[in-house]
Amino acid sequence: MAVMVKALGFYSHKGGPGGLRKVKQHLKYLEFGKEHRKEPEGFNDRQESVTRAEFLEHIKEQPERGVIAHKLVFSVSEDERDRCGVNMRELVQETMAQWSQELGREMHWVGFEHDDPGHPHVHVVIAGYAGGRQLGIYERDIRCIRSLAERERERQAERTVERAVKEHRSIAHEVERFVRDDRELERQRDLGWDRGR
Repeated sequence: MAVMVKALGFYSHKGGPGGLRKVKQHLKYLEFGKEHRKEPEGFNDRQESVTRAEFLEHIKEQPERGVIAHKLVFSVSEDERDRCGVNMRELVQETMAQWSQELGREMHWVGFEHDDPGHPHVHVVIAGYAGGRQLGIYERDIRCIRSLAERERERQAERTVERAVKEHRSIAHEVERFVRDDRELERQRDLGWDRGR
């Protein structure tokens, strides 16, 4: 199963200050939602911990026109996440960093991982301006993000397999050593019995 990436719309300055208020409400929900297995903590591709207040400070520095922020959500099935060893936070960090690099524009965003039973996902809120220019997210961008996310998921799955193979080899080596030691003990015991007769 592939990584699902969906655009959930955007907030804009059109219609006055209500757009910024909606961004604040959305971020508050993402940071303090109650139904998650662990408390969500904001992050991005440069920082492991980002608060909604820090992200809002950047939003307030943007021009007061056009799009304020875009919303995305990344998800995989819980079974696949666990079976393939997918780290959702790392997947989003790597995907967003790669997408920013492909666009050639520095983006400001914040992600919140919601580890919900049966539906692990990460919400990402992206500032409406990147590299000093308005950022539009179109279907081609979503296709690109999905492709980058899928590539990262495959990389993580391969890493999980490699780790499992390494652990298997280590266990096999330990078993061989144990069998060898056991045989040596048997041999020494047999020699001792022989000497005692």
